[in-house]
Amino acid sequence: MSELTLDPAVIWLIAGVVLIVAEFIVPGLVIIFFGLGALIVSLLAYLGWVTELSSQLLIFSALSIVLLFGLRWQFKGWFVGQSAETGGSDELSDLIGKEVTCLTGFSPDRPYGKVEFKGANWKGRCEQELKVGSVAIIESIDGLCLNLKPRD
Repeated sequence: MSELTLDPAVIWLIAGVVLIVAEFIVPGLVIIFFGLGALIVSLLAYLGWVTELSSQLLIFSALSIVLLFGLRWQFKGWFVGQSAETGGSDELSDLIGKEVTCLTGFSPDRPYGKVEFKGANWKGRCEQELKVGSVAIIESIDGLCLNLKPRD
């Protein structure tokens, strides 16, 4: 009976492809660099430059860590997109002009309170008179505080 043995280059190639595919299943932009390390070791083993398992594991570990810390910031911009850099400010600016319901009263003496918007409680600020249950309009946003004005 013949034994089935796989070439180390093929094993590293399979491991690299599996790790890269795993990145799409488990996002985080980490696993892909280990997959790239495995693909490079596969190429080195195929060319015959690295034949010992211990040296293959050492090169795989070193390459994966160097790729992870050296290229992750570059890849993150490609995969995450521009919204990561803006902090989601465009999404919050879409709230301006929307209506909220006052959960607490507002007055010049007590300008801060709570409002409800789409089922979530938010911190609100209004220096004009607003009663509990009244409807207000989002005028601007300061961090996570909604600046309000009374609805006409």
